[in-house]
Amino acid sequence: MLELITTALKDFFQKGGTVMWPILATSLVVWLLCIDRVLYMRQYSRLHRKVLAAIQANNLSGLGELDNRTYMQLVRRLKNPHNLPMNQETALSRFKISVKQDLENHMNTINQYIQVAPLLGLLGTVVGMVQTFANIMMFGIGNPQLMAEGISVAMITTQAGLAVAFPAMLFLNHIQSRKNKLAATIMKDVEFLDSTPKRI
Repeated sequence: MLELITTALKDFFQKGGTVMWPILATSLVVWLLCIDRVLYMRQYSRLHRKVLAAIQANNLSGLGELDNRTYMQLVRRLKNPHNLPMNQETALSRFKISVKQDLENHMNTINQYIQVAPLLGLLGTVVGMVQTFANIMMFGIGNPQLMAEGISVAMITTQAGLAVAFPAMLFLNHIQSRKNKLAATIMKDVEFLDSTPKRI
């Protein structure tokens, strides 16, 4: 069964021509970045809960070194409020900006690659139609097989471009929703900390 699927995909890929390679590359980049964002937000959420618990327990020294620059800077500022040229409110304000930048990272890149996928499919359509007309000019319309090859390239690349873009677009919307919920949770916690400086 697996061999049949592999053979069918290989045949489908070959019929699409050279444009299938950039479409495949675009697909790989999009999904790698999407998976990276999901894992990153999961790690970010765990780190936030860890730091928040330490702040509420007044145990920032127990955190040690963190692998996130945004939270590391916040912890350092809160540990040494008298040795830094900023107050708690300024530190938390800068933290909010950094969090938004962290969570937005790569989102525009993913969106741009998603937009590129159907355009590559359209390029494949043009290539296929050019190939079809070239065959007609050289051999006339008496050989349907030669015409079918160009039309096949046009249709397959268009299908491939849309097949990459549609699911990736849906998944990006899911990631955006998760990102917004996580950002809202972090901002809410920061507002609570900002209104209760004694807990820090």
